[in-house]
Amino acid sequence: MAPPSSMTELCQAARDLSAAPPEFWRTYYVHNTKTFNDVRSGTIGFFTSALRDGSDPLSGALRPDDHSLIYLHVLLARLIAVDGTATPVHQLAANGPRLIMYAMTFMNHFNPVHACLAPEAMEALGNHLLSVAARLGKAVLAVLPLKVGCARWATAASATTVTTTTPAMDITYLTPLHAILCKAALLANTPTAALPVLDRDVTEVDPEAFGITYQDHLLYCYYGGMIYTQLKQHTRAMQFFELCVSAPGPHVSLIMIEAHRKLILASLLATGALPTLPKYTSEAPVLRAAKMYSNAYVDFAQAYASGSAARIDASYRAHEQEFRQHGNRGLARQCVEAVTRRAVQRLTDTYLTLSLQDIAKSVGLATDATPSTANTTGSNGGGANANAGGGATSGADQTERLVLRMIQDGQVFAKISSRDGGMVSFRDAPQRYTDAATTRRLDREIAQAMMLANRVLKMDRSIAVNKDFASKIASAESRGGSGGHGAGPGGIGIMVPMQMPGDYLMDADAF
Repeated sequence: MAPPSSMTELCQAARDLSAAPPEFWRTYYVHNTKTFNDVRSGTIGFFTSALRDGSDPLSGALRPDDHSLIYLHVLLARLIAVDGTATPVHQLAANGPRLIMYAMTFMNHFNPVHACLAPEAMEALGNHLLSVAARLGKAVLAVLPLKVGCARWATAASATTVTTTTPAMDITYLTPLHAILCKAALLANTPTAALPVLDRDVTEVDPEAFGITYQDHLLYCYYGGMIYTQLKQHTRAMQFFELCVSAPGPHVSLIMIEAHRKLILASLLATGALPTLPKYTSEAPVLRAAKMYSNAYVDFAQAYASGSAARIDASYRAHEQEFRQHGNRGLARQCVEAVTRRAVQRLTDTYLTLSLQDIAKSVGLATDATPSTANTTGSNGGGANANAGGGATSGADQTERLVLRMIQDGQVFAKISSRDGGMVSFRDAPQRYTDAATTRRLDREIAQAMMLANRVLKMDRSIAVNKDFASKIASAESRGGSGGHGAGPGGIGIMVPMQMPGDYLMDADAF
């Protein structure tokens, strides 16, 4: 079959293959690999042209469900054409929204089998879609198409080369669109839009079918952690940052360094302590790199562990400029503000009832008379006592507002009584997790965990008999262990082989 030389020939080939099985599409794609690769490389040729009658092939001649592979490359070529820096603003404004609409149609109807034939084109489509939307000043326009496309592609198990004997388990594949969706949600300031995808745990990674790279995984975990941090779901954010930091590999990426910094701050907010990484990361290069690049964060975490508000504030001020440079000043500030809340939570472990004034004194909110107050009262003891009492009242007022906010946020369960100057009665959590919905969810989670454990066991066994793996293990043992990691900066063997996207330091201060 000769390569198409015009849009009309391309559409005719699409119609001829409409009802063909995946093997025929794969053969067609292989025979025309150069033509399709030229599109991704920017040599778009006739892919942006119209049909002989002047109509746009995306408006009817090509269907996103039956002709997904060709529709994908035609749409990609058009997005690339308007995404160039030389594209006039008026041309972008005229064609951008229409192409985003076509992208939405494609994401709703594309055939996942065709997408897996050209995963690099799918990734390029996602990147250019987001770029065009951002250049229009409306990054939010890319969020919905990316979310729909990511969800459909990730859960289409039949589209991959991987087979499973556990159909009852929810299978979710990591795709190149995951990281792009998370990035789009952050740029558009709509973090909740990515939750339907992020809340569904990835259970499979298939580089062959989805074109996944090491950096795709790192960026997905990094951006996902940022989204959960923005939503103040710090425990979930920790999981994503930890997955990024603990990703196996001989070298350290800047993405991992940034994830490690945010992991420390998220851990302080979630648990009040430094994170405990998996044992297999004890010799990981990223931890040695962290000693060089994350000293300020470790020092701040050690001050935080002391529980001393004065020491924590001093450490924050000492490293504030570094936090700001890394885009983490807002997170660090949240840690400082969380100290008082954590102190109130600790009181619930000891007391059932406390007055607002007692809580204020315990957590350091009680306000003593200032030097200026002492000067105005002179030697009048009664005046000094009155002002001191006013300070205590001020501390009680602050405490009441704080406890009310904590009750609203679900951080404590308590009731404030106005009798006796304000008494706080701490209570147990009202949810006993005994309702039917919780039981059903627990059953699902247990079943999912058992199935995942079974899959991990099978993967472990298959890796153990893999010739390449056995060869690498034997080679490492013959050298006396894993050895060093080269001679990077400072003699610790740190290498940063990949460049970060220009906006990877999205400012967390907005969180």
